[in-house]
Amino acid sequence: MMIDLLRRVADLNWPRALPAVVALSGLLMGVLWLDLPRAQELAALGVGFATSTGQGKGFRDRRWPITLMDIAGKMLGIAAGMAAAQFHVGGVALTVPGMLIGAFVVGALSRRDMSLWWVLLQSWLFFSLAGFLVHYVDSPAVVLVTVALAMIWVIAIEEGLRVAWGWLGPDHRAPLDGQAPPEGAAPLDAVIGQGLQAILAVGMSYGIALILAINHPYWAPLSALLMLGPRPGLTWERVALRTGATVAGAVGASVLVLVLGPANPVLPVFYVLFGMISILFIGRHFPSFVAFLTALIVVMVTMGNAEPVVNAWGRIVGTLLGGGAALVVSYLAHRIREALGMGSSLPS
Repeated sequence: MMIDLLRRVADLNWPRALPAVVALSGLLMGVLWLDLPRAQELAALGVGFATSTGQGKGFRDRRWPITLMDIAGKMLGIAAGMAAAQFHVGGVALTVPGMLIGAFVVGALSRRDMSLWWVLLQSWLFFSLAGFLVHYVDSPAVVLVTVALAMIWVIAIEEGLRVAWGWLGPDHRAPLDGQAPPEGAAPLDAVIGQGLQAILAVGMSYGIALILAINHPYWAPLSALLMLGPRPGLTWERVALRTGATVAGAVGASVLVLVLGPANPVLPVFYVLFGMISILFIGRHFPSFVAFLTALIVVMVTMGNAEPVVNAWGRIVGTLLGGGAALVVSYLAHRIREALGMGSSLPS
């Protein structure tokens, strides 16, 4: 049993996680040393980790096309999100319809191309965050420059270490992730169906979060979309496992913050630690990846925050709403496909 455990540990994503530790540690030290304003700090740390998670993505067996698309996608997403928040139709900021349209595209791509799905997911994520948090930003241009520098830093450090790692032998290089979804490229009806599921889950969770007036309502739709991807063929067990893992990450990290205190100098270490562990599980165990990703985000947004209890409660409730929305939408899709004779979308 111990040998099997050691074999499983050795099979984790070490060739990607170790360069990430170096890049994220350097980024964190730079951010803390410069004592950046809160908005710039969160933007740099968030985009730095997000960039690191995509270093294994490729397009037709080439890494750089996805890297360049990722840089452009994040920059455009943030800029578009901040711009959309300035315009309202019927009292609703354009961030909301933009978030819903983006969710459809992200959901649809999860059934066709995993690399493009990842790029669009990142762009959608930062579009949504920028739109909802723009009132904390004093200078959008400075934030965009900070984001660009953070991405360049992470890519340069990790690529440099990857080249050095390759000198040890070709077997030590981390292979690129495949572009095809685990179930293979889906037909058009399944692609559209998955996009509609994403819109419904995101819209439902965000609407309920607004009705309940929870703190940080945007956390619910972000959680919902994570629950749905990248494996669209969800069983009840998978949905429950993902929801449980996300809640565990949110609760565990929130308790950690409450015990240590948001101003504890040790807390930033967990940003790097949770980042490393989450990257270890990329392509190995998605619920574990989501759990530690959630924990990282909670730690990142509560470092130095004066109201950790309120923030923790809002994020835990938002996680439950996101998981519940994903569960309900998956069930409805299952029933609709069965009624239409199209087979189950929740295979056993």
